[in-house]
Amino acid sequence: MDDALYHQLEQVMAEASNARRDAYQETVRRGKAEKDAIDAIHRVTILLLSSYYFCNVWMIMFIM
Repeated sequence: MDDALYHQLEQVMAEASNARRDAYQETVRRGKAEKDAIDAIHRVTILLLSSYYFCNVWMIMFIM
């Protein structure tokens, strides 16, 4: 195999390796973003439920 062709093969292999690494890193970033979004939804849900519970308790106490 001549040197130019071998050098081109090395470059293509390096680019493929970089593309795989970039794809993996993007997968990790997306997974973290999804986890953060789910955590935020849970926090809001807990806040809304506790606020609803507090309002109901307050209304029962006020009525009595």
